[in-house]
Amino acid sequence: MGMIKLRMAQESDVLELAALAYAYVEDDAVCNSVEGIREYLQNSQDIVCIAEDKGKLIGYCCGRISRHMSFKEPIADVVELFLSEDYRGKGIGKQLLSGIEAEFVKCGVNRVRILVREGSETARKFYLACGYDEYNMVMCRKDCTVTS
Repeated sequence: MGMIKLRMAQESDVLELAALAYAYVEDDAVCNSVEGIREYLQNSQDIVCIAEDKGKLIGYCCGRISRHMSFKEPIADVVELFLSEDYRGKGIGKQLLSGIEAEFVKCGVNRVRILVREGSETARKFYLACGYDEYNMVMCRKDCTVTS
């Protein structure tokens, strides 16, 4: 393993990001297309920090900054963090998380949230080890369809 480099994603990373996204999701039906990932990178609310080893993309961390009507300060959410299996357990995930947190701070954010799926102990322990605190929330979900 060479020197791991962190940087913000660029449009030229789209094909490699699509391959990593597929490795993360492993489902053609829900995985974003190359075009969808290109559009995602062009959205100014979305931040994508990537890790590369010798020029090869090995992981990414996606975040989003949102403003709320009732709160003065913006809030950031880490929405995805994925690292190729061979690179796990080496501190690179923590580097990616720190990289995106630094971008959030540059954008005036001082609170970051991460939603962890219930039962995902590995992810939960990882975020706790990175200094995140748990707080209780109940998430509600609905699949909406547009009717004409």
